[in-house]
Amino acid sequence: MSTDDSLDPIFEDRNSRRFARIYDSMNERSERKLESVRSELFRHVTGNVVEIGPGTGTNLRYYNIAEHVTLVEPYSAMRRILSARVGTARNSNLFSIVDGRAESMPADSQSIDTVVSTLVLCSVPDLDRTLAEIRRILKPNGALVFLEHHVGNGIRSKTQHALTPFMKKYAANCHLDRNTPQAICNAGFSVQSVVAVPNDLSLRLLPSWPMTAGIAIAA
Repeated sequence: MSTDDSLDPIFEDRNSRRFARIYDSMNERSERKLESVRSELFRHVTGNVVEIGPGTGTNLRYYNIAEHVTLVEPYSAMRRILSARVGTARNSNLFSIVDGRAESMPADSQSIDTVVSTLVLCSVPDLDRTLAEIRRILKPNGALVFLEHHVGNGIRSKTQHALTPFMKKYAANCHLDRNTPQAICNAGFSVQSVVAVPNDLSLRLLPSWPMTAGIAIAA
């Protein structure tokens, strides 16, 4: 693991703890609409798996064919909720929880079959470094299975840019204005398939943002 502590404060502040408490209720409506998307994505999640930023454990119930899943979660408040849910999950022996960051993961190079990232790449402190680290741990032709929101166009883009400072402070470093699909391609991944995402998702009073889901292969 890296000894670089420059990113740590955002993982332990009061706002991050509050965000962990309200995360599930805040996303309840959108998660109902994302069930079919997650189910389709997880048909491709196989072998030795790392999930970055599993949060409160939204994806636990979708793991059906993986051999082992390492859950890398930097937020202690999220890990407490996650640990309780893993303990009661039907497939609890499948998981191990690690206190770690996506920029520096506890995995050997070319040792992982699949990396899962769902609504996480918006909030990692260093997106390019995270994607490089994902490539490092993936086996040749390994898969990044992703579901991510990203910057839109026109007035939506302007709104996202305006709201990003607020979201970074109160929503676990969320950047609404990242062009995540482009960053994935720039990091050397080849997007092999795209899963359709409902276009009417929103978080309570906030408008919906463009989202992309798919499978990207480490080219």
